[in-house]
Amino acid sequence: MEFERLEISRIAIDRRLNVTTVESIEVELNENWLGANGPPIVTPISFAYEHALSDETPLNASSHFDESGNAHMVDVSAKGVTTRIAVASGDIVMLAETANAIRNGKSKKGDVLGIARIAGIQATKWTQHLIPLCHSIPIEAVSIDFQWPAWEDANRSLGQERLRCTVRVQTTGKTGIEMEAMTAASVACLTVYDMMKSVDREMSLGPIVLLEKSGGKSGHYLRDQPENS
Repeated sequence: MEFERLEISRIAIDRRLNVTTVESIEVELNENWLGANGPPIVTPISFAYEHALSDETPLNASSHFDESGNAHMVDVSAKGVTTRIAVASGDIVMLAETANAIRNGKSKKGDVLGIARIAGIQATKWTQHLIPLCHSIPIEAVSIDFQWPAWEDANRSLGQERLRCTVRVQTTGKTGIEMEAMTAASVACLTVYDMMKSVDREMSLGPIVLLEKSGGKSGHYLRDQPENS
């Protein structure tokens, strides 16, 4: 085997470094292979191996994986109880005629935004059943607002308008409530689509984004919002 011609193929999530030879034979390296006086390939392999063990590597960034790379629910028992707030938004783009029908209450299914608001509130309470590793969180407050943001000239020329759903969710607990806010924004937008799809099947959803969060060890987060967003 020619060590000089080994090529790194992948770093597995179990923190083992795998390489492939020019003959496409995959082998595993352990620390005994990475001696200081080894062949020329040792230096790049050592660097990659150290990076694989670093907490800064993306492979180890998620707390939802244990040391063996298996999914697990994060243990929050030692965390402090704080007030947790999350704000998320979701957009839905539609034809101007569809937007006018929503504003003027002409949907055959009734009050589109009123029903979408209720759907979003309900969604916060179902997040734990939809997202596998979410904790069960008591929902203390939910508010959902709808706006029609200004639109770029190019989109207006296409006869399109944009509806934005903004959700604010609050709890007092040991873990964040961001997923509940983002789930609510998603479901509210999907509900608008469901109620208006008979007149506009080309409506498009997104982006769904976290705008702000507070509470917990990570502190305050505020998303940078470009102008006219």
